[in-house]
Amino acid sequence: MNLKTLLLHNWRSKIASLFLAFAIWYLIDSNLRPQKDSGPPVPGTVEPLPAPETIPEPPVPGLLEGVSVVPGRTATRRLAI
Repeated sequence: MNLKTLLLHNWRSKIASLFLAFAIWYLIDSNLRPQKDSGPPVPGTVEPLPAPETIPEPPVPGLLEGVSVVPGRTATRRLAI
């Protein structure tokens, strides 16, 4: 038996079997995957969000020291030595 007769003998049954195997695989695969949105969350099953991390900014020495603002005048800055 050569390859051509092996492939072409009962070709309709072979194509139908291949289609049926693909359909069964697709149905099983789609049912095994977790569903993303299955409804409202059940209390106690959702993990709480982590606390937001705040990074305090270090103060810049001398940035606002010696700045005086008088109403009607522009800000003047005295150097801190």
